[in-house]
Amino acid sequence: MKKMTNENSDIIHIFANSLIVKERKDRICYELIRGNRKGIDRFNHNTIELLRKEKILINCSADEIIVFIKSKFDLSDVFLVIDDSYLYGSFLKREELIKKIENTYMSLIAIKGQDIAIIKGENGIRNNFYVLKIDA
Repeated sequence: MKKMTNENSDIIHIFANSLIVKERKDRICYELIRGNRKGIDRFNHNTIELLRKEKILINCSADEIIVFIKSKFDLSDVFLVIDDSYLYGSFLKREELIKKIENTYMSLIAIKGQDIAIIKGENGIRNNFYVLKIDA
């Protein structure tokens, strides 16, 4: 995993300050920016406890999140992806993100600018995807 660029760090700060509960946002922000695996791994368990509940727009399954992404975003839209793979901190276009979602087992965060975040949380529960509204 690699350390975030300055541009990506700014996006992570906005993400954490807007969507993560006060008690955990500083630690998660630090870990995600530094490329520390603990940052993304925290979303593998008790995901809902990390999120500010009032920011959740949708809680859904993998199939439903793909329908949502296809209906709300253009082919050219890009997402900052945070996961446990070589893609950590990369920007993916809509179709690449969908393919990643279809083929990933672990947690994933996809951030669309300063607007929307999609989080794949803990496994073993049916509706483990969350769409959240970012307040920049």
